[in-house]
Amino acid sequence: MRILVSTTVAAAVLSTAFVGVRLHLEVTELRYRLGRLQQERDRAERELRLSIADYETAKAPRRLLERWSEVQAGREAALAVGRPPPDLVRPTATPLTPVIDRAPVDEPVEDDR
Repeated sequence: MRILVSTTVAAAVLSTAFVGVRLHLEVTELRYRLGRLQQERDRAERELRLSIADYETAKAPRRLLERWSEVQAGREAALAVGRPPPDLVRPTATPLTPVIDRAPVDEPVEDDR
């Protein structure tokens, strides 16, 4: 009986030590992963701030006027060469509009009552 108790106690101590070491390694791995994720988040936030700043700069009235003058110069150059002027935005797809059946406005609508 003594041998059985001492063996089970030894097995419990060894398994507790094994579990403790394993948990320590997992916690250390998660800390490293958290550090990498925080660095990626900081980088993404920096890129977002730079993108917003670029957008605001491009949206500024002076930039819009400069862009407008560039477009006008491009249109004038295209007209001088004989090509159609370039558009500011070319739609990639035609938007679908629903077809609504209506009676013409000039004609009276007859009631079937």
